[in-house]
Amino acid sequence: MTAMPLFLSIGPDGAVNGLGSDPTVFVRSFLAPPEFDPARHLATARLIGDAGNEQLLLTGVPSVVTARQGRLALLEAGLLDGIEAAIREMPRAAQITFEYATEFARDWPLLLAVAEAANLSDEDVDNLFIRAATL
Repeated sequence: MTAMPLFLSIGPDGAVNGLGSDPTVFVRSFLAPPEFDPARHLATARLIGDAGNEQLLLTGVPSVVTARQGRLALLEAGLLDGIEAAIREMPRAAQITFEYATEFARDWPLLLAVAEAANLSDEDVDNLFIRAATL
């Protein structure tokens, strides 16, 4: 018995925003590859490329990671000590926020300020979030 194909609903930004077995119910659909696991990939998968040459990137940039995941990714990248030093130079409210946050959001103003202070590009931060989501 063969499994029914799984189709992904793709939003205008390329994000997967639904799935099902009938592609006609979606405004824009894409056939899910066999390795697509909704539990692991639904929140982060992105469709990239031009029409006719599209591919599904299973691990897109997560919008949020836990503080533990974020710190472990920074540690692994050799950036944690420098980031913590930069935080110590910031106002006390920023220090408290960084220390007690339970999650780090990709668009968090404090995170963006720290990334800028550490000379991290948007791509660097995206890669840290992608890595953090696996830890």
